[in-house]
Amino acid sequence: MDIRNLFRHQLRSVIEWKEQSTDILFHRLETSTDEIKNSSKLIVAPGQGCLLVYDGKVKATLTEPDTYELKTANHPFITTLLNLAQNMESEHKMRFYFFRTAELVNVLWGTATPVKYMEPNYNIPVALGACGNFSVKIDDAAIMFSTLLYSKRLYCK
Repeated sequence: MDIRNLFRHQLRSVIEWKEQSTDILFHRLETSTDEIKNSSKLIVAPGQGCLLVYDGKVKATLTEPDTYELKTANHPFITTLLNLAQNMESEHKMRFYFFRTAELVNVLWGTATPVKYMEPNYNIPVALGACGNFSVKIDDAAIMFSTLLYSKRLYCK
């Protein structure tokens, strides 16, 4: 491990979802090690929320725009030194799943090509297709995450 990387991983982080797109419902923020140091900051912007998953459990659902101070068991340098036997990797991991709090409108759906169907009475082939649009809004992000996204490993972008 490079000495510069060792020091870089000891610093507190500022975590935020910068590239919020209008067509994404959930986004897992990729961090280099998921070892977030104690007293790091989390910025939740208007129109978004964040699920904090710490040590494998959903610890908080943040929906109010604000800057939050994170409390973890990873302390700079001390945690790294205590985990020499684990290749200086802490077992305390924190993951961030950002989500939209605003409604996602005009989502289009439909068949890409018509489906061929044989009409039973007259034996005439009929091409059928369907299309439409809908809107969706996340009411309870923790339930959606634990029942749909986390269990199936389906992550939106």
